[in-house]
Amino acid sequence: MPSFKGKDVVLLRAACTADTRTFNASTKTANTSKQGYLPVGVTISDAVVTATKKQGGADATAALISSQTFDTSSFTVVFKYPTSLGEGIYNLKVILTLSNSDVVEEDFGRAIARDI
Repeated sequence: MPSFKGKDVVLLRAACTADTRTFNASTKTANTSKQGYLPVGVTISDAVVTATKKQGGADATAALISSQTFDTSSFTVVFKYPTSLGEGIYNLKVILTLSNSDVVEEDFGRAIARDI
């Protein structure tokens, strides 16, 4: 599948408590189309975002993500500065369950936390 809109770097400063980002998964115009992320007629049934600290691989989901929600074609994540884990680079992953029962796992970006 092509990448969905939203692959970017999230920069978090020490005072950050609510950096809201919405990631869109557009629908293809035809099943043979390379444009769009979701197949024709398929929607998002569930979305779970996880985070791990690049150095050491510690699970950082609770430290980095305040909340997450989704609808049929997008998911929204509220990031916060990971006070308990501190500065560093965090890898972000999303697991999407689609309406056709497919489960898709994507590495979709990084969060960089800085004490500035």
